[in-house]
Amino acid sequence: MGRHLFATALLLTVTSAGTLVISPRVGAEVDSVERLRYRLFPSINNFICASVIQTADSHYCAQVTTAERSYSLRLTRTQVERIAFIINNDSAIAAQVADDQFSAAALERFWAELESSEAAESGTGAVARKPVPNRPSVENRVFWTNRGIWMGATAGNAAAAQFAIRQVGWEQPTECLPAIAVYHVNHPLFWTTTTGATLLGGTLGYIHGASLDRGQIGDTMPPKSGIGTFVGTLVGVVLGSQATRLIWWWGVTQFGYRYPLYSKIDNDPHGLTVIPAFIAGIGVMVDLTYLGYKVGQAFDRRSAAAAAKAKPR
Repeated sequence: MGRHLFATALLLTVTSAGTLVISPRVGAEVDSVERLRYRLFPSINNFICASVIQTADSHYCAQVTTAERSYSLRLTRTQVERIAFIINNDSAIAAQVADDQFSAAALERFWAELESSEAAESGTGAVARKPVPNRPSVENRVFWTNRGIWMGATAGNAAAAQFAIRQVGWEQPTECLPAIAVYHVNHPLFWTTTTGATLLGGTLGYIHGASLDRGQIGDTMPPKSGIGTFVGTLVGVVLGSQATRLIWWWGVTQFGYRYPLYSKIDNDPHGLTVIPAFIAGIGVMVDLTYLGYKVGQAFDRRSAAAAAKAKPR
């Protein structure tokens, strides 16, 4: 099956500047979004854009621009046609790679050979950078599993507060303190509800994330972090910590069920019933930190792309 992966013959359009339009899906230039969508040039770090050029002597090269520099990769006609085929048949290739290890290995070898052609072309004696193998994306699974866990813990704690905790009386007021409400927790019901909801949320989150990751190749070399990534992550941490405090408070009061200050659970002397709220709070903080990081990273990508395009080539 793998031997049919790149079976193709294409007519390539050449612009007046010598740039090939290898597919109408990407036009004359592959940007960073298209690179991820079609899983092109998977091992190039800080990728911004690339275009395929036909030289005057009918040779081909890929002009690659990253956040640090621009350089050329020598291509053959067959490699150009295979890139076009990968773009035009991305869904079929993703399915074939997922089902056939020989096709996956063939695709990996193809990109390894192509991306190592710079040193041979430059004649500088530089050693080509070892390509990083294609790896299936796990980003959505991690993100949605975490989100499912904290949402499940939150829902489970809110439900358990209503059905597993009940008020059994009051302690008499003293000279320093008012009357204190006394509650009793049904531990089997409380922990079954909270644990079951947390596991269910995490499982559903993982399944949803896996469906989003299916056929996607992870970004093996993420872009270099800049001020946007730093600020975005910092904002996410601050917002996440405040959300954690709020959820912790809700946990102490069993999501508003108990009196906020003057109450206690007679058979929970160590306050273990707050653990589900603690898990939910940590999950929210991780969630917001990740979102802040991704927003900042997108800002850095855009800034790097603008700076690279402003440089003379």
